[in-house]
Amino acid sequence: SAGIPLGLAFAGIFAPEVIAAAGWQGLFAIPGSFALLLAIALWLMLEGGIPVRADEPHAKDASTAGKLPQLALFRLPWLIPFAIFAVMLSLNAMNLYLLNSWLPTVLPQAGFSLDLAARISGIVQFAGLGIGVLASIGIDRWRPAPTLMLMFGAMAASFLAVSLSAPDATRWTLLLSIGVGGASAGGMALPALCVYLFSAPMLSSAIGLGVMVARLGAFAGPILGQLFIDAEAGPNAFFFAAAV
Repeated sequence: SAGIPLGLAFAGIFAPEVIAAAGWQGLFAIPGSFALLLAIALWLMLEGGIPVRADEPHAKDASTAGKLPQLALFRLPWLIPFAIFAVMLSLNAMNLYLLNSWLPTVLPQAGFSLDLAARISGIVQFAGLGIGVLASIGIDRWRPAPTLMLMFGAMAASFLAVSLSAPDATRWTLLLSIGVGGASAGGMALPALCVYLFSAPMLSSAIGLGVMVARLGAFAGPILGQLFIDAEAGPNAFFFAAAV
């Protein structure tokens, strides 16, 4: 998950150069080429099958569903933990994609140039890498509740501060590093909660299916941002919505 904010950061920082060299099509062609090479490499390296060890506790949870071990997540005792985990991932994904999709559009409305808006969108992702590592350490040290409360509380406070302040490149970049970086860090830190919620054989299924359900939030985020753009609500209202 650490690669997600890192990739987003490089994408924002180098987007102006890519567009200058290959046009807007390059924003799709270059990442797509890397994804294709990665898919081929993974296909050659990975083996199939369900990694279940019969000597582990709850191993039967992953095996009783036959070829679809994910179905066990929709039965007790895993249904409620999975629902909580999936909702958290979905809400975080909605905020993340709301911001990542529309930040380069909203910042110019506040007076920033397109190139500066793209670079700020990339810079704040580096903060997500650091926040994600710190949050993961906090969760790993058996303090998940205070860690997540601090991370999401700081996110809300930073977006609220942006919405209430006049546009300033330095101030907004620092505040958005906390807010957008926190949303990006959620993708790193939240899967670590699975070790508290599920048995070992269920971890892969829970994380994979949870991320799939979170796509609903990822779909909703850009649509919500479009509503603000169409309503000409302005940058301050946009960031207030992100705080909420």
